Amino acid sequence: MIRETLPRQRARETRTKILDAARKLFGDRGFGQATIEDIAEAAGVSNGALYHHFASKEELFKVILTDHISDQHLEISALVPAVSLRDVLERLASYWLEHLRKDHEDDRLFAEVWAQAARDPWARQAMTGFIRDGAALLENALRIGQEAGLIRPDVDRPAVATLMHATMQGSFLLWTVNPAALDSRELTRVWVESMERLLATDGEPDLSRFQEGLRSFFDDPGSQPSPDQPKANL
Repeated sequence: MIRETLPRQRARETRTKILDAARKLFGDRGFGQATIEDIAEAAGVSNGALYHHFASKEELFKVILTDHISDQHLEISALVPAVSLRDVLERLASYWLEHLRKDHEDDRLFAEVWAQAARDPWARQAMTGFIRDGAALLENALRIGQEAGLIRPDVDRPAVATLMHATMQGSFLLWTVNPAALDSRELTRVWVESMERLLATDGEPDLSRFQEGLRSFFDDPGSQPSPDQPKANL
């Protein structure tokens, strides 16, 4: 086991402080109003120290998005194993509902991300990657479900993955603006039932293969075929 040196530990801690400060300020003030000087002051570091870790405010924004995707990947991987398609859908819906209920800076931050993406090409590019990666995660899960006989073979994976991801992001935006107007439990019930009717197969699924496929994917997503390059036996 290689021990972390003190300079590396301090650098990692400084980087984390900067990201935490940027995440909060972007959410509270908006990307345009939060300056590098504000972020450095909130993190308790100099401007030079901030620029040592991040070349620009835009890079900070992109790293926050990337970290968010990684966190989602880890959290969704904890949903494995499941015992049926409905169980998978209910766990996924519960996971998303829990995210909606959390009171943290990410609510305001990602509303700001969407707004920024509508104005600036660099933010649009970063958000496009976030949307693409989220849909790809769902699409790979659908592929694994098809291979295990849990999901109908004729399901259009890219379209359904996009629909699922759009529903999740849309509910997040509604919740951010007016949580009282969103009946999250009823939305969850309708979403699960609708997805089950759309995806369920009449055959007997191989649940052990499905569970093993999901474990393998989350353990090493890079070893799996990309959504646009499915396995030959599909």
